[in-house]
Amino acid sequence: MPTYEYESDDPPLKVIAIRGVADRDRPIVLRRVQVPSSVSLANTDSGRAKADTMEKGILAGYRKLEDKLGSDFTKGGKFTKKQIAEAWKPAS
Repeated sequence: MPTYEYESDDPPLKVIAIRGVADRDRPIVLRRVQVPSSVSLANTDSGRAKADTMEKGILAGYRKLEDKLGSDFTKGGKFTKKQIAEAWKPAS
């Protein structure tokens, strides 16, 4: 479903809603929610947690290739397992 952006003059606010094309011009009625369904925090770095998982996945992929094809698994590459591990070591 597409997203549409709606604006209000009084009170001034913007709402982004996921709606079907047939419903895009229907008015949006807002009501107060007693307990928020989620909490958003500004300036948080959620990307770091994902980067750690991606790094482990990439290293696991390299490990599989090295186990199957040896340390020189690329045609032009001359990297040892130790050199690859050193390159992916987290910076302190």
